[in-house]
Amino acid sequence: TRCSRDWSSDVCSSDLLRHAFDGRQDPFRVLGLNPLGTEFRLSELQEFRDVCRGERIQRDLFRRIMLNNDSFIKDTGKTDRSKPGKPANLYAPLADEMPDEYFD
Repeated sequence: TRCSRDWSSDVCSSDLLRHAFDGRQDPFRVLGLNPLGTEFRLSELQEFRDVCRGERIQRDLFRRIMLNNDSFIKDTGKTDRSKPGKPANLYAPLADEMPDEYFD
């Protein structure tokens, strides 16, 4: 599966991508790419998950799942103030070293 600028239609059409968000596995490792970049808002990850799975998850439930000890993401300690509204924490994949092609 390849990622393009419009990941919602191209990347997420794959069954592999749909199942990448099953269980507690790291979907970025399963897919071998990360269309969100090196740092992202939790809301961006949720949107990616919702589009790929073809179903919405309640925001608080998603937050609890992603921020538990077994998560595949980590808080970067940075805040994103680029969008209107409340500033948001930025997160990154937990893996320490990823190849450049991982971040598409």
